[in-house]
Amino acid sequence: KVCLLSFIFKLAKMNRLENLKRHLSGNASKSVCQVETSDCSQGTPAIRTANSKQIVGNVSESTLAAYKKWHEGLEAGFSGKTDQLLSIFDELFSDDVVFRAPTYWSDKAGKEYVSFALMGVAQVFKDFEYTREIVSENTMTLEFKCRIGDEGPYIRGIDLITLNDEGKIVLLEVMTRPPKATLLLLEYQKKFMTEMGIIKN
Repeated sequence: KVCLLSFIFKLAKMNRLENLKRHLSGNASKSVCQVETSDCSQGTPAIRTANSKQIVGNVSESTLAAYKKWHEGLEAGFSGKTDQLLSIFDELFSDDVVFRAPTYWSDKAGKEYVSFALMGVAQVFKDFEYTREIVSENTMTLEFKCRIGDEGPYIRGIDLITLNDEGKIVLLEVMTRPPKATLLLLEYQKKFMTEMGIIKN
């Protein structure tokens, strides 16, 4: 009797596992699709990891366009094409875009300030890489890692981006760690923004 009960329990456990596998595989096929398609239910987040160059999920065309422009703007900055960076971000940012930097407590606002701040980090960030990206409607959460300067410490951070219904960025909030690297970033940014005439001593 003990052997029979043990066999029955094992069989039931195997059946539950098979049912769970079928359930998960069925849900995955229904809820995950290419970002360009529209056969997913609305609200499915788009996700890209460092090992996958393709995001999946369902987002609007305006959000997808903003996602691509953001990357184009940063790539222009890292390539030293500052005019192109300014042009792209001038189109991407709303006029009253708000910037919450990891190096200042108070909010900063305006296209010019935010664009030059990004130009500054593009010059000081080395080996920059987005390690995880989650894109949902009107929101982008982009996790990154890089080095401060050629031989400086590594820094990790998250870009939290909010879009309006037209696909313009209205809020950029950046969080970074560790504190030592963040303070070093503050020194670089303050020097650069002062040289550009954006802030005063």
